[in-house]
Amino acid sequence: MSIHAEAESDRPLAHDEVSRIWQVEAMPDVELLFGSYRRFAFSRHFHEGMAMGVVEAGAMRLYCNGKEHVAGAGSVVLINPGDVHAPQAVDNDGWRFRMLYVEPTLLAAWCGYLGQGRPVCFSRPVVDDPAAFAGLRQLHCEMEASTDRLALESGFAVELGRIARFSEWSLRALSDAGSRRIGRAKEYLHGHWRENVSITELAEAVELSPYHLVRAFHERVGIPPHAYLMQLRISHCRELLRSGVSLAETAFLAGFVDQSHFTRHFKKFTGVTPGRYLQRC
Repeated sequence: MSIHAEAESDRPLAHDEVSRIWQVEAMPDVELLFGSYRRFAFSRHFHEGMAMGVVEAGAMRLYCNGKEHVAGAGSVVLINPGDVHAPQAVDNDGWRFRMLYVEPTLLAAWCGYLGQGRPVCFSRPVVDDPAAFAGLRQLHCEMEASTDRLALESGFAVELGRIARFSEWSLRALSDAGSRRIGRAKEYLHGHWRENVSITELAEAVELSPYHLVRAFHERVGIPPHAYLMQLRISHCRELLRSGVSLAETAFLAGFVDQSHFTRHFKKFTGVTPGRYLQRC
């Protein structure tokens, strides 16, 4: 276990906001976030993979798929792939949490390992379970310092099996025509993430009026098309930064007006600035 991480976690909430994000060398498909926030509020966003973590101190208000939840100290946070969510503080004291973000490829492999072979589907985003809290917190701390791949993968397997108790492990799919058109809209945005896509252009691509597209997209996805496109751009920016592209070039390639514009949106979706993110790459 990381002595530094353990000592930091036992301290009371800091007056200043602190955030760090890094990748696990022994498990490159897992990304870690440590955040201590007072006034900062995440924008509504989603992850292509699974997010799981713990609230160490304070209390966090969590919007998730149209509902509000409160996660106090000792809570476990479980976010399904694709679920639109947004954490923020409950009060002026803020909150501190640790999160693990698992890439879809690793998630699919481990779901198969558990004998399910289907996408994960947690039944609720906030869980009160002392054993799961202690296990995930310890795993997060160990992943900060250890390079023992077998040990980390073993610990990951134990914790994934533990939180499986809170999952339906089922495939969630909508099959009506409206859902298919929203799916096509998402595919279009994935293919044109660098571009300044207009709502008229997107509506024509899926054969819906702009009004019906925006309404249906927001209803089914949880965020409007422009927010979804921004999420895609930030996700690609993370890939560019990890591959060694500079901050300035990343901002340019992703179509941001300038670096300050890029920085502002990057932090809204990730909780850290691009410069802080780059330090962990």
